[in-house]
Parts: sequence; C-alpha cells; structure tokens
Amino acid sequence: IVMCCCGLTVQQTQQVTKFFPLLLMLCFFAFILGLVLYFTTFKGNDQEKDYESPWTLPPGKVTVGAYYYPWYGKDFHGGAGYMRKELSTVQEPELGEYDDTDPDTIYQHFLWSAQANIGLWVTSWWGDGTRSDKTTKDVIMQHQAIGELEIALFYETTGRIEESEGYSLNRVIPDIKYMCQHYFPHRNYYRVNGRPVLFIYLTRMLAELGLLGEVIEQMRKAASEEGYDIYIVGD
Repeated sequence: IVMCCCGLTVQQTQQVTKFFPLLLMLCFFAFILGLVLYFTTFKGNDQEKDYESPWTLPPGKVTVGAYYYPWYGKDFHGGAGYMRKELSTVQEPELGEYDDTDPDTIYQHFLWSAQANIGLWVTSWWGDGTRSDKTTKDVIMQHQAIGELEIALFYETTGRIEESEGYSLNRVIPDIKYMCQHYFPHRNYYRVNGRPVLFIYLTRMLAELGLLGEVIEQMRKAASEEGYDIYIVGD
C-alpha cells in the first residue's frame, strides 16, 4: 500500500514484495549483528580484558619514580576542579576528566610511564578504605599489565595526623599494620635491600611540631611487629 502511494503500480508492487522475505531476513541478521557489536564494544569494561605489560626495563637499572595521585574516580576528584580548567581556554587532561578506577585508564598511564622509563609509582595514600587506598590496592596493584612497575605508598600526614585533632598520632600504628598486611607482601611493592619503602609527606612539619621522632619510632615498631623493617623516605 505504501509503495502504491509512492507512485508504484500494483504489478510493480507485487514484484517488489517477492523480496520481502529476503529483506526481513537481512534486517534480522543486521539486528543480531548490532546486538553483538553493542555488547562487545560498549559493554567491554564488564569483561576481563587481555593487557600486555609495557615494561622492558633491564636488570640493574636506575629506578625512575613519579608521584601518582589515585584520587579521581568516577567523579574526577569529587568535582574539585583543577588549575587548567580555570583558564580562559580550558586545557583538559589528555584523557579528559578520566576515571582512574577504569583499568583502561590505568593501562594508558602504564604505557606513558613505560615510554618515559618510569618504573616506580609513589601513590598518595589517605588511609584504609579511602579512594586512594581502594584504587591503589584493588585496581593498580591487581592490574593484569602491571608487569615490572613498582609501587610505594606516600603517607599523607595532613590527613592522618590532623591539626583539627591536636595532631594525634592514634592512626599511625593501625595505618602501618594495615600496610604490612595489604601492601608490603605484594611482589610489586618497592623495596630497598629487601625492605619495603614508605614515603612520608611533610616530615619538616612533623619536625617543627616536635613529632617526627615519635612518628618514626611508632612506624618502625608497628612494622617490626608484623615482621618488616621499613625503609622510610622523608618528603
């Protein structure tokens, strides 16, 4: 009926309708193909992918490290913004406002690090259960392509020894014991002469407060009780 309304004769319409079964079959196969492409392309993040480690660092290498901040997640650091976003011409990160809980994002960061011969990430750590903890422990260190990349924690003192709490040290020992249980045993955790390395933020602030010696003593004691002799680097 539609074809007749478009100017085709009844005979022409009858000839065309002979191809309807074939057209319906083609439409069906196109629909099935579309579903397959959708679930393999757009739903790919729900399936395990095969990643290849990009690192080919020779033994006896000089270790090049970089600070890494696993803060961003699905809301890009809680929507807190960044300096280049405030420019008159906004300059977004190369990957846009990325989600660093996405294995694809981490893999791209791996690739860029490998290209620069960076073999160590010193990752910001704000405590058990924080987004920096979950991303480092559950995404980065479990990534299929982590290869020879080494990881060390960067202890964020301003979030663990807080001014608002009178610079209480009540978190220090539990934090170190948590690291001993969840980080130091990992084969990719950075070590110097077999000792797991911990970077500490703003040691100068702790020194000015007269707390540095006590903090270091508590850290070493807590680690020793778990069987570790930690190597501490002051920032």
